[in-house]
Parts: sequence; structure tokens; C-alpha cells
Amino acid sequence: MEWNLIDWGVVGLVSLGLIFGLLWGTLRMLFLAFCVVIALLIQPITQPVTGDLLDQFVFGRLGDNSQIALMRSGSILVLSIFMPFVILSLVLAWPFNVLKKRVNPFINYIFGAGIGGAIGFMLACGGLILYAVASKEQIRYRIYCESQLTPLVYDSSQVVVRFMLDLFGNSQDMQRFVLDLELALAQADPRLATTCQGTTV
Repeated sequence: MEWNLIDWGVVGLVSLGLIFGLLWGTLRMLFLAFCVVIALLIQPITQPVTGDLLDQFVFGRLGDNSQIALMRSGSILVLSIFMPFVILSLVLAWPFNVLKKRVNPFINYIFGAGIGGAIGFMLACGGLILYAVASKEQIRYRIYCESQLTPLVYDSSQVVVRFMLDLFGNSQDMQRFVLDLELALAQADPRLATTCQGTTV
């Protein structure tokens, strides 16, 4: 079976991840992953501050409806993770550079390529989740049938959303946001549409 545009898009993201991982190396990829994990862990602490700032300067002036509420929750989630990530990256930059000089360059860059490829695939999953939220339409089943990688990316995206639900289960706002993502992704399930032959699944 031939690959379609979606397949090449997924391959392109994975390839970019491989290239960046090869250029940056294992240590830098792990360093960035470490900063992301710490930022996720302290997100419940930074979330109230981020929410107050966004409400004061942005969403407090936009009114109140379901779309704005979803946008607000998503913005709080992203910024409450991004801000501590940037701070951690700057603070830990010097120890990282010292450690990097003590590691075998070949091993550093080869394993970095693998980590980068995995991150590229996760970006493809994130793209599918964003599409599901933005369109709120079922993915055409014909595309699903013709694509070699869309089924894998869709199933992986569901795993990512369930992981997010477990991770942010202590926050009502974040839990509501992730449940909205889960619902949108379920509504975009291509297996609920018509098959390639035009019959209903």
C-alpha cells in the first residue's frame, strides 16, 4: 500500500526529531526532558499564579462561554509548565555543560537521535489532538484506511490524553480541560465514520 500525505507528515516529524536529537545529543535531550518533568510536577503550584495573571490581563475582558473556558484552561496549562521550564533551563545550564564534557560524544549523539525520534512521534500525536479539538469532526475514514500510520498515531494520542488525565487529576480546571480533549478526540475517531467502501462501521 502506498503512503499518503499524513504518513509523510508523521515521518517528517520523526525525522526532524532524529536530526535534532543527533545534533543535540542524549544529554541535552535528557536535560530538556528533566526540565519538562520538573515543570509538570510543580505545575499545581504555578497554576494559580498563571491563572490569576491571565484572568487579570486577558480572559477577564473576554466574557464567559465554553470556548473561552477551554482556551483559558489550555493557556494556563501551557504557561504554568512553560515558565518553570524556561527558568529551570537557565538555572541548570552551567551544570549541564560541565557534565557534557565528561560523556563519550558518540554515545551521546546516537542515543540522542532515538530520543529525538520519540519526541517527533509525540509531536505527531499532539498535532492530531489539536486537530480533533479545532475541527470537532470525524477524520475521514478513507484517509484512515489509506494511511499506514494514522491508526497508530490516533491510538497513541488516546494514551497521551489518558496519561494527562492521570497527571492532572488533582486540579479541577486541568481535569476538565483534559476531559474536553478526550471527548474531542473520541468524536474524531475515524472508525465511527464510513469505511473505504462507503458502509458504516
